[in-house]
Amino acid sequence: MASPEPVEEDPIFGDWGPSQHNDGQGIRLKITFYPFNKDKATRRKNAKAVSITKISQVHEDYGLSEFLVSVLRVLSHLDLLDSSASYSHAQGNGEFNEDSTDGFSLTYSIIGTGEKDISITSCADYRSMIQAVVVRKSPQLALVIREPESLYASHLAHT
Repeated sequence: MASPEPVEEDPIFGDWGPSQHNDGQGIRLKITFYPFNKDKATRRKNAKAVSITKISQVHEDYGLSEFLVSVLRVLSHLDLLDSSASYSHAQGNGEFNEDSTDGFSLTYSIIGTGEKDISITSCADYRSMIQAVVVRKSPQLALVIREPESLYASHLAHT
């Protein structure tokens, strides 16, 4: 009996396989991250917020937890997952409700449409985003992640 041939992993998405979008590259992301600026008091009042901007792609079959890991890995901020109620809920750990605090806020805009600044606070919100973007000829998202002051304050309290 011949052994089955090994399946080659996709170089970008591993065993998820190639994406059906953007020539196998997946959904394009422009990620803008606004970390909490602890030096806010020493800056000018009209100063632009400090941000980190990266370009990446994600597979359309990713669940919310894989999506969050992929995005935060690109930003080199996987530590934010520790305080993320959205990630914990997507992993099946605990309830997510309106009182849940998150280590960051997440909003998206679908590039080329009027759908702008829509919050992702649950798995259902994430699925709605994916369903809305994959019908586009060339799916692209602008993602904005903001680290709240409350997370920084609670981090200082524990150190």
